[in-house]
Amino acid sequence: MVLLPIDIKAEGRRCLIVGGGEVAWRKVQALLEARAAVTVVSPEINPGLMELVHQRKLDWQEREFVADDVKGCILAIAATSDREVNKKVAKAAEEHNVLVNVVDDPELCRCYFPSYFRRGKLLITVSTSGASPALSAALRRDIEKGFGLHAAQAIEIIEQYREKALQEIKDTESRMKFWNSFFTPEILALIRHGDPEQLEEVLDSAYRSYRAES
Repeated sequence: MVLLPIDIKAEGRRCLIVGGGEVAWRKVQALLEARAAVTVVSPEINPGLMELVHQRKLDWQEREFVADDVKGCILAIAATSDREVNKKVAKAAEEHNVLVNVVDDPELCRCYFPSYFRRGKLLITVSTSGASPALSAALRRDIEKGFGLHAAQAIEIIEQYREKALQEIKDTESRMKFWNSFFTPEILALIRHGDPEQLEEVLDSAYRSYRAES
């Protein structure tokens, strides 16, 4: 099995979670972080989910799942302990061309949740294609150690210069040449652990030198 790696803009888009336990709660956290419009379908939900309902951060349908629940969703997640219910969710999603993730049942999934961490706009994910979520999490924790909180500031600085380059360097190949030459091991070390102000100085100097030579 070969997966297509892709980032999805879920903000404002309806996502369905069937189930009301701890696993469902964790999936809800990820969806809310992406600013999705979350609907939970379950006869019962745990205290964490109930608190989110009280905060009006999600819609709770206090009942059993029905196939029409997947209509209008970009993603459906089956997070119950009942495999038959999970199979019904997967079948309905398949029939309505909705991406589906079934917890602990890779064969029923059309997509998987990678292990990930964020540093502002920096998003790093690790996936084992559903083979071992625990390994994905362990590798993610190991990679995460290499990025301090200031990495988010570094991304903001680089984004500003990207916009500048888009305006001033019209040729696509020339822009790619600049950026490919800029990200040396030393610069990557600055992004991970260095001073954002120092990174900005180095980037500004490199950019001005490149513009002077081109």
